[in-house]
Amino acid sequence: MTTSFGYGNGEPGLTSALSTAESNIFWGTDPTKLVQYDTVDIVSTAVDAGNTPTTLLRAGLVLGKVAATGQYTTYSATATDGSQQAVAVLPLEINMLDPYQGTVQNRVAAVVICGPVRASALANLDNFARQQLTAQGFLFDDVRTGGYGIPFIRVVNKAADYTVTVADNDTLFTASAAVNFTLPTLAAGLNYSFYNLADSNLTITASTGDTIITDGDAAADSVAFSTSSHKIGGGVRFVANADASKWLTFFQGAAPANVVTVAT
Repeated sequence: MTTSFGYGNGEPGLTSALSTAESNIFWGTDPTKLVQYDTVDIVSTAVDAGNTPTTLLRAGLVLGKVAATGQYTTYSATATDGSQQAVAVLPLEINMLDPYQGTVQNRVAAVVICGPVRASALANLDNFARQQLTAQGFLFDDVRTGGYGIPFIRVVNKAADYTVTVADNDTLFTASAAVNFTLPTLAAGLNYSFYNLADSNLTITASTGDTIITDGDAAADSVAFSTSSHKIGGGVRFVANADASKWLTFFQGAAPANVVTVAT
């Protein structure tokens, strides 16, 4: 369920914010007209590492969602359970510790999923979270809404073969073992980056043959970093062209020159 409401009387509809802490995370003359909320379940293990005690979640904490359970928790760019994707902001302080039972408990809470927010008031905001929240409709008061020269909004490591999905758009994939990434069906706007962390083969293969434009080949099937002493640090970005007929490649590894193997 998604709805827009304020905290004034607890009823749906636009109302003024009752909490000073809540109003401090927003900006604008009447931000409640733009703020959108959702009611979610925050998992008991959620913590605020920058607060004391850590079981007290501050207003302005950026949240992610655990893919397996649908529950919300603290956003972290290094998480691997889905909460590496920033999806919401906590508008009011929440104590996860139940004083009667003496243990942490799941909490049902209203969270902000869209609206004008103060960047300085968000406790764990980083550049990835900023881009992810901007794409979702958040407006930052410091007008830093771009990608800072970084063409991705998340970093995901893989150690086994993986089929890339449309939902992975704007992801930088790192490979810590031999990995073959299979690209999805071409669609305008798709953008993926790949970077080799290991002395192992890294291969990126198109799901449809003859659709990669790369070094000396306008109809390649795959590119690979497989040459001895030229695997670690190899990197490439794949961008779908305007009519979704080809993958454009941009080599951007750590080495002065990428050494690639092209299959056609």
